[in-house]
Amino acid sequence: MLHIFVSDLAGRPVLGKLAQRIAERTQGWVFVEFQAPPSASLLGQLETAGRCIRVNDYVYLDSSAMAAWNAHPDFHVLK
Repeated sequence: MLHIFVSDLAGRPVLGKLAQRIAERTQGWVFVEFQAPPSASLLGQLETAGRCIRVNDYVYLDSSAMAAWNAHPDFHVLK
């Protein structure tokens, strides 16, 4: 398990991409907690892109789904 905490807002997209690459290399998952409950269309897009396991207001994404989340206009990383 890898935990990364960054205060700099500008660095957060880099963290998202790093998480995606680590998931790809390790065949692991990325835990994503949303600021607000994710919309059905966002969840559908993530599920179409890869594997997405929904648990309440958060998800576990494989590397393909994480790549889709990184590219999504609502992308964010919580500190």
